[in-house]
Amino acid sequence: MYKRTRFAETAPVTNRKTIATHDGTFHCDDALACYLLKQLPKFRNAEIVRSRDYITIHKADARVDVGGVYDPERWSFDHHQPTFKVTMAELRPELKNADIKLSSAGLVFHHFGQIIIGAQMKKDPEDPDVKNVFRMVYENFIREIDGIDNGINTSDGDIRYSITTGVSSRVKHLNARWNETLIGDDMSHRFRKAMNLVGKEFRGRVDYYEKSWIPARELVLQAIATRYEVNETGQIIVLDKGGCPWTGHLYDIEEDQNIKGEIKYVIFEDMTHLYRVQAVAIKDGSFSLRLPLPWKGRRDEQLSRETNIPGCVFVHSTGFIGGNKTKEGAIQMAIKALEIHNRI
Repeated sequence: MYKRTRFAETAPVTNRKTIATHDGTFHCDDALACYLLKQLPKFRNAEIVRSRDYITIHKADARVDVGGVYDPERWSFDHHQPTFKVTMAELRPELKNADIKLSSAGLVFHHFGQIIIGAQMKKDPEDPDVKNVFRMVYENFIREIDGIDNGINTSDGDIRYSITTGVSSRVKHLNARWNETLIGDDMSHRFRKAMNLVGKEFRGRVDYYEKSWIPARELVLQAIATRYEVNETGQIIVLDKGGCPWTGHLYDIEEDQNIKGEIKYVIFEDMTHLYRVQAVAIKDGSFSLRLPLPWKGRRDEQLSRETNIPGCVFVHSTGFIGGNKTKEGAIQMAIKALEIHNRI
């Protein structure tokens, strides 16, 4: 029942199909689920029907976020029924950190995400690059939408601040205000705007991971392979091209190569041709660092005097990043930082 569905990719468009979802207040998950289904040939020209009428819902060709049933063979993708506890980890055990209950968007993405991503990338749905992009889009886009729609907190502890500008919030604010008078088909128009908004976000994520994130992995692999040429400790890597998204790749490659935690500093050139030395965080997304740079808050000549390294520009007040005018200077800053930490 929970296997990936494949029959949609070649289904002919014979007449105008309908996709049913609930009326009233809409959310990011139903907008995205409808958008995703409409990327399939079978539903490309489908009409979105927003209703809570039982007959209308069950006469539709597909149902998302309504109907009380999850049955992909019947094109039913609801997650509100009391017995529903399905996570992406259950459907795809190869995915890490996938224990968040799925929303209608997550369900549709599981079944058709690779088909949709493959079409955008012009690659076979089973291509390794498509699978990698699927994983990243789930972990960094779909999972958030699932969690928010299911009321799952981002943290088990106290939340110090709320994020109110994410895509789910932006979709929420497309709904009518409580004291606003609706005219004619206004809610349907607003829902189409919500679909367009999340669709643009989805396409942008796929485009980013295809054209930026995947090529960056090769750069990080090469930097790790040559790290002992930079310094005998092997704890410093130099990226040949600056600005590439290296953090996620670094943690994945460290784990794959059984060198978890070994890389302490990453050297790269920024867009202003300044060479950066960045301290690696304890884990992806954390503000805690494996080895913060010393000289926190120091700048320019004062920093160069204290380090005895020419060309120093700055070290951030938290020690997470610093800069030098030359690559060699940035490497020397990283080497000296290691020496200082080893003496402590």
